[in-house]
Amino acid sequence: SYNINFGDGSSSSSTDGRFSHTYSTQGNYTLTVSVTDSQNLTGIKQFIIQAGIFVENLNQSIISKGNSIESFIESLTDPLLSQLVESKLHVNETNNALIRLYQGLNNGSLTASQVKQQLSQLQIPTQIVTSEEVSSFRSTPDYNNIRSDIIESVISVKPDCNNEEACKKAAAKWTLDNTNIMLSSRSYSVVFDDGSSVDLGTSLNIDITKSTDEESSIIIQTPAATSSLVFSDNNFNVIGNAFVFNITTNHVYIEVVMPKVDAMGLTVYALPLSLDVTGFGNYQVKKPQKTSSAPLIIGIILIVVVIAGVIVIWIPYFKKKKKLLFPNTYDLRNITMFIVNSINAGYPINEIKKKLLAAGWKNEQIGYAMKKVLKEKPQMKKKLHSNAKLLGKKKR
Repeated sequence: SYNINFGDGSSSSSTDGRFSHTYSTQGNYTLTVSVTDSQNLTGIKQFIIQAGIFVENLNQSIISKGNSIESFIESLTDPLLSQLVESKLHVNETNNALIRLYQGLNNGSLTASQVKQQLSQLQIPTQIVTSEEVSSFRSTPDYNNIRSDIIESVISVKPDCNNEEACKKAAAKWTLDNTNIMLSSRSYSVVFDDGSSVDLGTSLNIDITKSTDEESSIIIQTPAATSSLVFSDNNFNVIGNAFVFNITTNHVYIEVVMPKVDAMGLTVYALPLSLDVTGFGNYQVKKPQKTSSAPLIIGIILIVVVIAGVIVIWIPYFKKKKKLLFPNTYDLRNITMFIVNSINAGYPINEIKKKLLAAGWKNEQIGYAMKKVLKEKPQMKKKLHSNAKLLGKKKR
């Protein structure tokens, strides 16, 4: 058997004398090998080895990481998302660092050990994944979250906001009455080459429809710092952490990319050029009620109950009627067989009725049996029709 101590604190054993080991850092190591034979005799030998880093392997590793970054950048089809990625991850800086390492390794300004150490510290983004998605919903602002200082800053005809609550309620009421603000969002995470991941941000879509031609503003209050946000429409003003967009058309679409945020917790509302706050001191702002599906469900249930009731009532009736008309079950079978045979023989319906009446059957029994035959054997209708035509020709 063979035992080996690699000189870096690790060891191994083998029966064929073959070993493989990778040192974490380059340098000189004392390799101690001991061999024990079948007579249990042991021999020991030491070797001094120099562990190095292959430059070519490092070059390949740098090139591979560079290709990963290039593929990652090409996968970013959304311009706003690309801007957020660059502002948060500094992908171009990482790519430039790889270029410097490659050049330093090959021109001798950096040792292989230095390149390897710096390379291990670089996080290489490989893909973006959707971590959370919120479907489109109507934004109904909570007046408690609306800021009165923004109202006073935005509106041309300054409202009397001494009663701060009245101002907020008036703004919320005007938003609900005159606009339909739909929000949807998608949050993203970045996955790195080492398997780790980090939250990137949220892409928020704001679809605004106005029911009035009055010029107004849309306010988006965000919990994030203003420098971290990227908008599709740069025509806005900033008031603290609020973004104010001037809206001149009846339909506007705005996309914003920001650090990860819960879209349902954002405050988005609208303000006209002038806002009347009179009478809003004790006003209770009511959010639009969601259309309930309860009446429809109740209606469907009632229809089902009625149909079921009819079935429950009529099935016993028909069974009872059948029993009254044909106390003997063989009677019904006999009359239906006679009708089928008569139709197949070419008799028209009137002739069949005459024969059955002459045989003692009642009109009600004949009608019931005839309906049963025509319902269970639809092809008999065609034969009866052709029998009537044939009878008409014979009369001529």
